[in-house]
Amino acid sequence: MTTEAKNIETEAVSAFSRFLDTHLPPNRVVMLFGPVVAIIAGAVASWLATHFPGLNLDTSSTAGMITQGINFAIGALVTLALQHKWLAGWQQYEANKTSTGTGDPNLAAALLAAVPPTALPPLQPSGEYNPALDAPTTVNTVPAQPQTGPPEGTGSPSDGAWE
Repeated sequence: MTTEAKNIETEAVSAFSRFLDTHLPPNRVVMLFGPVVAIIAGAVASWLATHFPGLNLDTSSTAGMITQGINFAIGALVTLALQHKWLAGWQQYEANKTSTGTGDPNLAAALLAAVPPTALPPLQPSGEYNPALDAPTTVNTVPAQPQTGPPEGTGSPSDGAWE
């Protein structure tokens, strides 16, 4: 291979890499293919539980089928947890890249301009603390009237219904 061919190949690879970085960054690949990989991982976990020597998972019974389903769910959930962990790390990487100035400064300025200021009240009230304000209030403030016996018309001998 000549030097000119190597230069053309290097330029093509760098152009393709720039295209992927701008149009299909790694976080989008993980988001698009993460659920598919999770389903495949669950299926592989179920297959291994059935065919791995020494496990002898009998799928002909209901308990075996439930165990296989649990294996599938564990494999898929572990994969989704790893996907979430990777995406959280990617977001931290992007935030560090823009805050340190190694990223696109126009992007950082646009992101800061796009965030509207919030006018939320402070979480802690100002002034002196009054514990009486934190006391629970009752819904019914009318005192209950004492009941002297069974309600009228219950069929007891004292209300005259038996006579």
